Amino acid sequence: MILQDFITRAIRVPFMDKGRDWDAWDCWGMIYVFHDEVLGVALPSYVDDYRDAGDTVETRNALRDLIAASMAPWRRVSEPAPGDGVLLNIGGKPIHVGLAIGDGRMLHTERRINTVIERLDSPMWAKRIEGFY
Repeated sequence: MILQDFITRAIRVPFMDKGRDWDAWDCWGMIYVFHDEVLGVALPSYVDDYRDAGDTVETRNALRDLIAASMAPWRRVSEPAPGDGVLLNIGGKPIHVGLAIGDGRMLHTERRINTVIERLDSPMWAKRIEGFY
């Protein structure tokens, strides 16, 4: 599968906490499936490492700690290439990930909006980008 095929198929995949397949996924689940099917790289699923992608301080702290502990193998880049991960701050914590798809856009999923394409420079996301990996 190539990136464009993945993007086309991924649009509107429903959000589901700990989802790890095409039926539904959370933000890490989307990255997990992309790496498996497009890049042939097996990433850890982390389904047993957090409760949900909720909005509580406890959940945000747990997700922040999980992401921080998992960053060692990732290499930060100054400009994203299609297929790079985008680490985003929510509530001041780096707890959300998207997939850079080129032309200043990312694919991502969240509760209530499912999987969509949004601009990295949008008012919603421009100041929340922690980095590209």
